[in-house]
Amino acid sequence: MKKRLISLICVAVLIFSSLLYTSCGSPTDTPTGPQGEQITLTFQYDDNTTAIININKGKFLLQSDLPTVQNSSLSYEYTWDIDLSNPITESKTIKTLRYTKGVKFSVSGKKAKVTGMTLADGQPKPTTLFLPTYYQGAVVTVIDQKAFRAYEDYQPSTELRHVILPKYLETIGYEAFEFCRKLEAPDFPKTLTFVGSNAFNACSFDKLELPETLTNLAKRAFGGGNHTFSFVKVPGGVTVMESFAIVSKVLRVLVIPKSVTKIEDGGIWPIEPNYLKDEGGKLVYENGHLVPIGYEEFKIFYEGNIFDWEDLYANISDVDVANVVGDGNNDDFDALIELHSSKDQVDMATLYIYSETEPRYDVSHKDNKYWCYDENGDIYVWDDPVA
Repeated sequence: MKKRLISLICVAVLIFSSLLYTSCGSPTDTPTGPQGEQITLTFQYDDNTTAIININKGKFLLQSDLPTVQNSSLSYEYTWDIDLSNPITESKTIKTLRYTKGVKFSVSGKKAKVTGMTLADGQPKPTTLFLPTYYQGAVVTVIDQKAFRAYEDYQPSTELRHVILPKYLETIGYEAFEFCRKLEAPDFPKTLTFVGSNAFNACSFDKLELPETLTNLAKRAFGGGNHTFSFVKVPGGVTVMESFAIVSKVLRVLVIPKSVTKIEDGGIWPIEPNYLKDEGGKLVYENGHLVPIGYEEFKIFYEGNIFDWEDLYANISDVDVANVVGDGNNDDFDALIELHSSKDQVDMATLYIYSETEPRYDVSHKDNKYWCYDENGDIYVWDDPVA
């Protein structure tokens, strides 16, 4: 009786195992469970499908899995618009990203760095520089130091007027675009945290919109005498305004966040003074120096309260500095001018202190002016408080 019971149990186990195997499929079948679902990646170049890859959902592709991009342009090269550091979770079409031919990269792990540019014989100097978001499946996060510096020792970048930056760029190294005198302001990605010294020195920005992610503004990051932006809002993560970090011939409005705790020598250089010109419109020199004839109005909007400002004011440099400027007719730096200290610049400016609500009269701060942001995020100046 016991042997018969054991036999019946064994038969039941075999039948159940058989049913389970049938319902789940054999090992060679395509898995249908959540972890084994197959998805399709379609690779297209110029709207033409070049390859189709099937992969299990949640798996990673390798660089070696990617199809070869067939380049067919004299001005551009191409890479796939895909981030290999993330698992593949859905079927989709992968298209190409173009970048300027001759741009060089280095890849380390899951990230890529733009290192420079080498033009082929006969290749014209580009006026627009395209940099991709990904290179060989690695996200481009860094533009290396001196990568596109355009001066006597490096010529390929001298004609640059526009640059399309990678979408997830984090760092722009020192002197990366220095002396690209024709370069206009790019759209900075909202992932940018660091701009090195002289990165855009002597470029030609007519606007400067910095992302709030930026925490470092090094010396002369946006210095030089060619910039003509009139408004700058310093990002809220910046703690030190370094020497000549933001310079424009016509800067009229500077918004300083509460996060700033120090302003160095030349850390505030709003505008050059207007210089004396002769009847022919040429600048007048005396003893080798340009002759200044006065400054135009300069406004500072501080995002902290009056007590925050008093703390910052104690850390604003009162050291006078000097700088060299060109005469406007060539690229030579041939004129030395003396500049007021950062503290003097502040004292000459019209200062506005932040107040979320309409300010009330305070005899100890009766001469202060106040401001806030309106519903559109624009600057709104409060009327002077009344007694």
